[in-house]
Amino acid sequence: MNRFTIKTKLFLSNCILAILSVLVIWLVVSNVYIQLLQDKQINYVKNLSESSKQQIDFLLQLTRNTGSYLGSNAEFLNILTSNDDMDKETDLNEILKSAVMLQDYINSIFVFDANGHFYTSDFSVNENHLKKIAEQYSLSKNNNARNDRFEFIRNAAYRKSIILDTILYLQPVFDRNTEDMLGLIMIEIDSSTINQLLTVFSIQNDEKLLLVDAEQNVIVNFPYNSNLSDIPKSYPQLMEERNVSIEGSIFGEQNFIVSTSIGYTDWKLIRAIPFDHIYEEIDALNLYIWIAAIILFFICIIISSVLSSTFIAPIKKLRDKILMVEKGDLKVRSEVSTNDELGQLSNSFDRMVVRLDRLITDRINDEKKKAEMNLQILQAQINPHFLYNTLDTIKWMANIQNVPSVANSIIYLINLLKYNINVKETDVLLEEEIDNIINYVNLQKLSMGDTFEVEISVSDDLRQCRILKFILQPIVENAIFHGFDETKDEFIIQIKAITEKDCLIIDVIDNGVGMQEDTVNSILEKDYKAKFSGIGIKNIDERIKLYFGEQYGLKFHSTLGKNTTVTLTMPLIEN
Repeated sequence: MNRFTIKTKLFLSNCILAILSVLVIWLVVSNVYIQLLQDKQINYVKNLSESSKQQIDFLLQLTRNTGSYLGSNAEFLNILTSNDDMDKETDLNEILKSAVMLQDYINSIFVFDANGHFYTSDFSVNENHLKKIAEQYSLSKNNNARNDRFEFIRNAAYRKSIILDTILYLQPVFDRNTEDMLGLIMIEIDSSTINQLLTVFSIQNDEKLLLVDAEQNVIVNFPYNSNLSDIPKSYPQLMEERNVSIEGSIFGEQNFIVSTSIGYTDWKLIRAIPFDHIYEEIDALNLYIWIAAIILFFICIIISSVLSSTFIAPIKKLRDKILMVEKGDLKVRSEVSTNDELGQLSNSFDRMVVRLDRLITDRINDEKKKAEMNLQILQAQINPHFLYNTLDTIKWMANIQNVPSVANSIIYLINLLKYNINVKETDVLLEEEIDNIINYVNLQKLSMGDTFEVEISVSDDLRQCRILKFILQPIVENAIFHGFDETKDEFIIQIKAITEKDCLIIDVIDNGVGMQEDTVNSILEKDYKAKFSGIGIKNIDERIKLYFGEQYGLKFHSTLGKNTTVTLTMPLIEN
């Protein structure tokens, strides 16, 4: 990867990001949305089964209401308990026929009174077969026939013309006062109504549907040509629990199976839907997701290529400019004018080139100044050995002629010349600079007399610090020639040295005439030069800044008619 260009790296990175994005989208949709869709389909099956169950409950409740109405109707009860057998049969049969006409789902209504007499809304039935059913109901209740019930009758033979399965609702009738059983109402429900209620949605959704009683007798079976009676046998939990959802195999095909209890009965409504039907919509969604992912991938590839080229163009331009700077051309500019990080980098590059050009120019100028300073010093070296030997000869002649004052003066001059002419080192000990000042002051006193004094307050440890050469003598010389005040009885020059925050601070203080404020502000510009060395005050300040930095140098403080203080600040350099 390190051998690739940035453009290739960007392109590959974006492609990898696109692939990861597609995978993440696929995983999220597969594990979340598809699961939600699957749950939605399963809940739909449950809700559909619950809806079917509610419709059957509603039908059965209407049947119970009809039975309750007859069992609580005063006219019906009066006729049922009447002893007039001829009118009783006619009146009861008419009431039963009227009740049947009110409800389409009721085929017939049969009644047995306490004496076993039979009354009916449909005379095409066999009384004896119905009487056996009524007797079985009473026996099954253990002589406590107070509960109504729905009974599924397989192969019921009470119809004279046909034998068929039927559903009967059995409702006992009681005397409200004595609570004695007055008779039994039997309501025959049209089984086709239940079939229609349960199968209308099953046809649309390719479902299998089964309605069974507690003995697993099949009440409704859909599709009609399929035998689904083995389902409750294969999965007994469907019959044991009130509401249950399981996965199971029917005819070798995996199905989602839901079992629901029917109210007012011990029946179970079992509904099964193949997983292929549930996953049909999910598979279609999966296909759409893959198509969208592939399209998204190619779009990301195209966008990655365009973005890579867009980002790389200014980088290439900036690289070319850097190569030109590497070859020495400091006049180039990046010419990238975007407002992003590349634009900021370009601006920083332009500023760097400008500053680099300025630094190189300043360095060249500084080197020129150094050369000029060294030239000035070299010009002062006018055959130093000749001067030393000549002065030494004069000194011995003064000693021979017994003139010690002249001999001492020559010694001061020799020491002064040796210090000033020797330029092998740019820095010296502070003690050496102080000795040079003492030699200079002693020579000046030969011509000026004892009209001034120089006081030096420098500790022994600071005297061993190193400073630049020729930085104190020109200041002292300027103080003598420009600060001398003849009106004062005593002219004193003080030299003090202290340390502060790793800096060596030297103050040269005189009690002379002082200077005006505008003179103080312009003193470094006018470049006042010492007569002996020819080195100006400005030169001293520039040398300090050149060697140590702009934070160092000279500072002036003066009060007109009172004093002047020159402060030199340099880094503390121990010997």
